[in-house]
Formats: sequence, C-alpha cells, structure tokens
Amino acid sequence: LAGARALYERAIERAPAHVAALSNFGLFLADALGDAAGAQALYERALAADPAHANTLYNLGVLLASQGRLARAEACYRGAVAAAPGHAFAWYNLALLRERERDLDGAQAAFEAALRAAPRDAVTLTDFARFLLLARQDHLGAEWRLHEALEASAQRHGPAWLQLGRLHMRTANFRAAEAAFDQCLAIDAADADALTELATLRADVCDRPDEARSLYER
Repeated sequence: LAGARALYERAIERAPAHVAALSNFGLFLADALGDAAGAQALYERALAADPAHANTLYNLGVLLASQGRLARAEACYRGAVAAAPGHAFAWYNLALLRERERDLDGAQAAFEAALRAAPRDAVTLTDFARFLLLARQDHLGAEWRLHEALEASAQRHGPAWLQLGRLHMRTANFRAAEAAFDQCLAIDAADADALTELATLRADVCDRPDEARSLYER
C-alpha cells in the first residue's frame, strides 16, 4: 500500500491537475486506507479541474452516501449520469437512494436506466427484482429479473437465489423456496439470511424442527 501511495503522489506532483490520477488516488485512499477526508479532498481537486468528470462525481457520491450525506450524494450521481448517461453504477446508486426516500417512480426509472446501460449486471437485476417484489408487488416481473440475474451469473449469484426463495415464500411455493435457499447456501454456506430463511421454513412450514435447529446453530 505504501508503494502504491508513493506512486500516486509522484504522479500528482508531476501533473497536479491530472483528473484521472486525482480521482484514482482518492479512490485508493477511500477503499484501501479508509481515509475519507483525504479522498474527498482529492475528488474535489479533480472536479475543480473537470466539473463533469463522471467517475469522480460517482466516487464522491459513494463516499458521501457512506457518511449519510444523501442530498449531496444524489447531486453527485445526477451529475455523473448527466455527464455520462451510460454510467450504470451511478444510475444503480441513484435508484437505491430514490428507493430509500420512498420515491418509487424515481427509483424504478433509475433501475431501468442502469439496466439499459448494463443489461446483464446480476447485482442490479437482483436489487431491481427485490424492489419490484416489495415496492410494486410485481411477482412476475421480479421473478423474471431474478432468472435473468441467475442466467447472467451462470447460476452463481447467491443473492438472486435468496430473493427467489423469498419470492416463492410469498406465493406459498414452499418446495421451490426451499430449493432456492439451498442453492444460495451451496454458493455461500455462511449466508446468515439464507440460513435463517431456510430454518424458519423447515420449522414453521415443513415441521422439521431438528433440521431447523441445526441451521439456526450454524
């Protein structure tokens, strides 16, 4: 880490207004060293040189959102997608913020924009499915998106299996729910949400308390 930091510092010393170097160094400080203040200072230097640099706006938005500064984070995400309409990550994070603020139409529009930019992103597909299920009660739309997420990830995206299991629980398709939770645990045996969901299913629905207890203990 010290070597990487030194290289970034040399690059900025030689080109103090190099936007990509400033932005990447800020990301390094935030992610690798946990230096939020240093990262923000670098992002702001980069934006002073190029106020419409989409990746810097996005990175600053992520940093601000992690600090609970949601209004400023949203402004950054909106700036990023205005500068780069195909910035899928900025659209995705904007969708999560709009959902958190209970702006369901705004959240759905942002999810859909994220998927236009990256149609096979399993994370976005899974979160959009969760949104459709919980906020819109759109079971068919949610199931379709979850199957897309699983296809895109070669059936290896555990959160998609978890959400599919929850969807089947809501429609009382308990056998399919059990199979989905099992698939999630085959990918990550320590997934606490899947363990809890499967244990509850086996205890309350399947009347298999011994199996449920062993899952809770895990």
